[in-house]
Amino acid sequence: MTRTYAQILDAIEQKLQDTSNATWGTAELDQYMTAGLAEISQYVPYKDKATVTFASDTKELDISGVSNLIRIRELEYKVDQDPRQLRGFEWIDSETIRVAVEGTPASGESAYVYYDKLHALSGTVSNTLVTHGLEDDYIDLVTARALIDKAPKHYNVVNVGSAKALENLLVTGQRELVDVLFRLRCKRKPHTTRWYPTK
Repeated sequence: MTRTYAQILDAIEQKLQDTSNATWGTAELDQYMTAGLAEISQYVPYKDKATVTFASDTKELDISGVSNLIRIRELEYKVDQDPRQLRGFEWIDSETIRVAVEGTPASGESAYVYYDKLHALSGTVSNTLVTHGLEDDYIDLVTARALIDKAPKHYNVVNVGSAKALENLLVTGQRELVDVLFRLRCKRKPHTTRWYPTK
């Protein structure tokens, strides 16, 4: 079952044993959650497809409309052929790529961009983490980062619990982080480079 943003936030608070937000405020956890989406997407990104069109007399494609882009995996032109017509490309700038193809595509012709993007988590409907079975990994990652970042703020402070409260906070976060990063590395698929024909 897909969990909403609020349900994942509740799970993080429970894991931190701070459901009343006495130690970690909601705004603070929200920052960790945003950073966590970017971090987890570097290991197991959300895969998407965008349709872009050529302008007149150019091999260049404007990809500024491709949101939350991490990397382009493949580019298909001409589209919907069997077999697929995958092409090489080069970056012109951060919003433009040039397709390696002989001749110049006609104005308005389409190309498919297959790309990796950041995962999304908002409101009640947008949760791409569940697609890759990453919800629990995400909760563990955010929890670990929150624990590690909070530990230095407790230096020179009288801690409730024991003299080892600070050490326990840091060690728990570090162990959790090592575990979750190992799991994410195991789920990561290698990125390969291929050469495609221009004809």
